[in-house]
Amino acid sequence: MFLYKDYITLNNKFNKSTNIIYDTEECNNYIITKSTQDTLKVLFKADYHNSLALIGPFGCGKSSLLLYINTLLSPNDENEHCINELQKYSSSLYEQYEQFVCNKKFFKIKIVGEHTSFKFQFKNTLINFQELKKVNKYLKDNETFQISKALELLNEDLLKSQYTDMLFTIDEFGKFIEYGLEDSNANDIFDLQTLSEFVNKKNNYKLVVSLHKTFCEYSGSDLIEITYTEWDKIQGRFENIVFKDDYYEILNVFKETIAIKQSTYINESIEIVKRICNDTALSKTVFNSEFKDLFERIVPIHPFSAIIISEIFTKYFQNQRSIFSFIFSSEPNGFQEYIEKERYTYGLYSINDLYDYISYLLKVYTILLPDKEIWYISEYRLKDIKIDCVVKKDIIKTIALIHSFKLANTIKPNKEFIVLSLAHKYSSAKIEEVINELLNNDILVFQEQTQSYSFIEDSNININKELNNRLVKDTNINFEKKLNEFIVNKLVVAKRFFIEYGNKKVFEKIYILDNDKLLLQDYKIIFSDKTKDELVKVSLESKKSVYIPIENLTKINDIM
Repeated sequence: MFLYKDYITLNNKFNKSTNIIYDTEECNNYIITKSTQDTLKVLFKADYHNSLALIGPFGCGKSSLLLYINTLLSPNDENEHCINELQKYSSSLYEQYEQFVCNKKFFKIKIVGEHTSFKFQFKNTLINFQELKKVNKYLKDNETFQISKALELLNEDLLKSQYTDMLFTIDEFGKFIEYGLEDSNANDIFDLQTLSEFVNKKNNYKLVVSLHKTFCEYSGSDLIEITYTEWDKIQGRFENIVFKDDYYEILNVFKETIAIKQSTYINESIEIVKRICNDTALSKTVFNSEFKDLFERIVPIHPFSAIIISEIFTKYFQNQRSIFSFIFSSEPNGFQEYIEKERYTYGLYSINDLYDYISYLLKVYTILLPDKEIWYISEYRLKDIKIDCVVKKDIIKTIALIHSFKLANTIKPNKEFIVLSLAHKYSSAKIEEVINELLNNDILVFQEQTQSYSFIEDSNININKELNNRLVKDTNINFEKKLNEFIVNKLVVAKRFFIEYGNKKVFEKIYILDNDKLLLQDYKIIFSDKTKDELVKVSLESKKSVYIPIENLTKINDIM
């Protein structure tokens, strides 16, 4: 027996939130992403917005980027390492950086948002810098002060210092906005505007803030009303950068976080990953040669699971932080539990394992599933008595997770993909056999339009199956015989005859569609698809029966 944990090393540097004030300025483990590149391109532009707002959900890496920017603009050993890595990543971005920095020397002021007044936090930050003599004297002598005056004095201190430029980085900027909206005095909101206006007028000033949502999405109490025009004035002072990486970028988080050691078990896992990635069914999908190498480096995570985790965490969870939680936390059915489990042979953390992890998260967190109905159906199906083996459950979980998060365009739940998703556990023949059994039991249905499998909500009837069964049988239906079989009370007593003569005389109900001779029978209640005029003529010949017309029976017969 063995544990994957003995052959895997995790980079714990990624397993914590970043604090731009207390964390060391270094970028040894920083991963440059597309969002990083977009931000730096704007930051390094001359004669452009000097105020930048990074907008993105919790945990998407905004704080890490703020710390990286501070490191990049600091004259120290770490700065040199950052520059070298930047040059390796993009020569054009490096050239833009060189032109921007030139001989600049930045005085850096870092602020982390708290549920307090921005002016209060601004003052407490500046008075910690003894070299800022003029602004410190002003702040200490004036309990109530003006942001604009403090900034003017700050600029005077900068001109007399060894520094040429000023860099403000404010993390958790939204907390100041929320506090300003709750306070009866909303001047904090406009103090933020004052700061950005001042920075935008100075060629040697830069202001970078992070928010979880756009300015207009912050709302206050009924007592504080900020109009959309006022919000636009504030947001208009900033160049807004949506900080959200796609799942290709997020995949690199796995690569940088997981380091594997050579062993027989690891090599066996890598071989199955190679076979999966080389399968011809994946030739027109996201599995290109670049990602094949990445997938081999993050075993025992199945390539499909890596793609799905990256996709859904960028859209429905907290991006990288959720990936880190998946890798490092001891949550049920997560990666830690998987690698700590004793096993006899290799395995891969596949989609069915991920289903169990997501199932746990849904019980703890509020997550808006794109297709919650599919998820509920799968949960119901897993309790079905007909789901009597593990392979059936694994197939249902695989299909359910793909459909619940609308991932069929990335990983199609067809036979080929399902086989590849479970290739490390079962043979192709076994998987195909069970899929057919699930189809026959009306658990799954094959959708012709998507060429993939989904669930039948009500397993009492499969319309496609029933139609196909009917088509292969004799379709010449004897409606006359069928309708007569449905008659419950075939005989109706003629009450008047019984009263007058004391004998029972009964009328028999009957459907007659084709045989016109039978229409002339006595003492019948005859249902026919003849026209009213035709039946009137017949009734004149046979005055002892009753005739009732029924429309469209002949048309139905013709259709069938």
